[in-house]
Amino acid sequence: MTKEAPVKEGVIYKVVWSEKGPFHNGLFRDKQDTHQNVQTIDMGLTGEYGIDMYGALYPGFVEVRFIGGKDTYSLNGSKHASSLIIPVSQIVSLEFGTGGIAFQKQ
Repeated sequence: MTKEAPVKEGVIYKVVWSEKGPFHNGLFRDKQDTHQNVQTIDMGLTGEYGIDMYGALYPGFVEVRFIGGKDTYSLNGSKHASSLIIPVSQIVSLEFGTGGIAFQKQ
């Protein structure tokens, strides 16, 4: 069985998803807060800023890969692998592009 070609592929500017209830997780290329990387953005939305991400959108999911030699990333105090698979049904917002921030693939 072969993997389908992605619908879109490239640098991810932001991805926001919901795993349960009204609470959302977000990863952003912006450096919103240089003193604290994880913070509550809005009621029910927790995110991590300054993340270099590259990804591929497939019909049923988005695959997010973290750039810069990070083996893991932390979100809400939990460690995750160097890539993340998010079902399309959980995606609240997804934007491709650098947003004017230089992309640094290492």
